[in-house]
Amino acid sequence: MWDLSTAGEIGSAMVGHTDGVGSLALGMLDGDPIVVSGSIDHTARVWSLKQPVSPGP
Repeated sequence: MWDLSTAGEIGSAMVGHTDGVGSLALGMLDGDPIVVSGSIDHTARVWSLKQPVSPGP
């Protein structure tokens, strides 16, 4: 994950897809920032930016 204001890496990579990511969307869920990612592996994942760990397959 990257801090766009400093161009510096923050935290570790978010692991979960088994192939490349082709799309990202940013949003809020219950007041918390999230990212939704879509992959070439035909999966979509919702990631919390407070705790960047995928909720599962």
